[in-house]
Amino acid sequence: MPTPLLKIFYASCCAESITPTAVRQIVGQSQMMNRRAGITGVLAYTGRHFAQALEGQAADVVPLMQAIRMDRRHGDVRVLVREDDSPLRRFDGWSMHLLDSPDLDDSLGQLLTAAPADLPRLAAQTLERIADMARHACADDLMATRRDGPRGG
Repeated sequence: MPTPLLKIFYASCCAESITPTAVRQIVGQSQMMNRRAGITGVLAYTGRHFAQALEGQAADVVPLMQAIRMDRRHGDVRVLVREDDSPLRRFDGWSMHLLDSPDLDDSLGQLLTAAPADLPRLAAQTLERIADMARHACADDLMATRRDGPRGG
């Protein structure tokens, strides 16, 4: 039987100094480190907010989450969902997928200001929306690659 996973979904405010280029660099570094640690997930970036889903062994995810809380590139880190002992990955195969989506900004802002009673429902809806958007983006990338051939060098 596989070892249970820890899943965390959080939202935060971006530091004013963070640029889209810096976010892409962060994701590139995260992909390498997460691959080694067996962590999977998705990062949504709106220009003003981040939302991230992380999943992996608690021994790997907990220190990563501590580092995220200390990172000055964002603030007001709010853990929205914590699921201990989860049997399955939702983002299997994605060491860290970037979803650059300004249209999520209002939803993420709501998560950071929501009343505690509304938070579980809003967090679940937003996480589902992010997962759907990421799956569609990956499918679109795959279709473009099949149509146009691989990009980059």
